[in-house]
Order: sequence, then C-alpha cells, then structure tokens
Amino acid sequence: MNRTGTTIALSAGLLGAIACVGAVGLDGPAPPEPSAPPPGGASSSAESRQDPADVLHYWTDERMADAEPAPMPDDG
Repeated sequence: MNRTGTTIALSAGLLGAIACVGAVGLDGPAPPEPSAPPPGGASSSAESRQDPADVLHYWTDERMADAEPAPMPDDG
C-alpha cells in the first residue's frame, strides 16, 4: 500500500473510533434501570430512608434479645 492509501486507511480508522466514542458517550453506557425488589421482603440500602436516631430508639435491649437473624439464601 502506498503512503496515500495508508493515510486514508488510518484516517478512516480514527474516524470510526471517534464515532464509537461519540455513540457511547464519554461517561460510558447509561446505567441499568432499577429492578424490582428481591423476593422475601428484602430491600436494598438505597430504599432505606429511616432516621438513624429512630432506629436506635426502636432497638431496645429487650427487642435486641428477642431478635432473630434474617433468613439468608443458600449458597448451593
């Protein structure tokens, strides 16, 4: 390939790369839409909007003593 052909090929490749970056954006693809909450009544920390002082007030020593661990999914 001669020098002009190489220059044209490199220019076309560079323009293609720029077009790909422009299509995706500099920040990358858009984040996924939020999904439905997981089954079993679990919620994500992003959904919790409780005041920490209210939580501390609710969890008395008696409630902590009677508390049971939340069920965890099986690893298998």
